[in-house]
Amino acid sequence: MPLTLTRPVADLRVGIRTVAEKWADWLETTPRFLTERYLKPKFSPGAPTEALYVNGAALPSAALVDRVRRLKMSEGLFWENDLVACRSEQFLEYGFLTTQFQHQPLGQE
Repeated sequence: MPLTLTRPVADLRVGIRTVAEKWADWLETTPRFLTERYLKPKFSPGAPTEALYVNGAALPSAALVDRVRRLKMSEGLFWENDLVACRSEQFLEYGFLTTQFQHQPLGQE
């Protein structure tokens, strides 16, 4: 059984800390999770509000955190076709369409 069947990717440990804990330290905030519907009772995303969303598979680095912090409303940071982070005025549900975000490419920096 895969580990991500029972928890979000960001709740997996990389070393001693989870991916979410690493992002929480860098962004100085408490993470919430967008998950498959069956995981919502345990990992509720909270109240619908303006938010910064970060792909749970992305590990933070100084350069990436800087780019994420500079995102404007309705912008998305993409690596090739994968959304790495976005800023939204509306609450997003798991499986949302990434086409609603202005494409900001994440290149080799």
